[in-house]
Amino acid sequence: MTPETRAAWTKAWSQARAEKDERRKQNREAWARRRDWSDDNKVTVDAVVEDDAAAGTDAAPATSSSLTKLRAIMRSTATPLYRRIDAAETIIAYELSPGSLVGVDNPDLIAASSYKFLKKIADAADTPEPQRFRCLKAIIAVEASRKQAVQSDGIKLEFVYLPPKVLKPSTTDRLR
Repeated sequence: MTPETRAAWTKAWSQARAEKDERRKQNREAWARRRDWSDDNKVTVDAVVEDDAAAGTDAAPATSSSLTKLRAIMRSTATPLYRRIDAAETIIAYELSPGSLVGVDNPDLIAASSYKFLKKIADAADTPEPQRFRCLKAIIAVEASRKQAVQSDGIKLEFVYLPPKVLKPSTTDRLR
């Protein structure tokens, strides 16, 4: 390789390297300005729901230590918002489980604390869109259960015993 060729390659390489470094710098600046989904995991919202257990705001009182701890996570303003919503969704799944709504006189007591919390988060102006959407999905489940409880309030269920069907012997039974 001649010295002129080597000098041309070195110059071209230095120029390409400088262009690449400039593109990397621009990309880093663009990424710093970009709204990253992981930033939503760091968001905290100061929505607090006071639980008035004496007034009976919860349809199902805390019966286990895990439910009590989930309620504490949901109420903690220091906990990231996504984790608080996870806790509220888990509490709602517990409170809306089959059989948990039997005998509830006031449908507004169904999942009351978690419902209030999710409503506050959904209505807060600084809630990111993905978290607002998760809150609205959980709110709809509670509202549907409340509506169903109101609509089924006047329905009286009667159980009728039906004797088992008498089966005729099959052809395979006759061959034995």
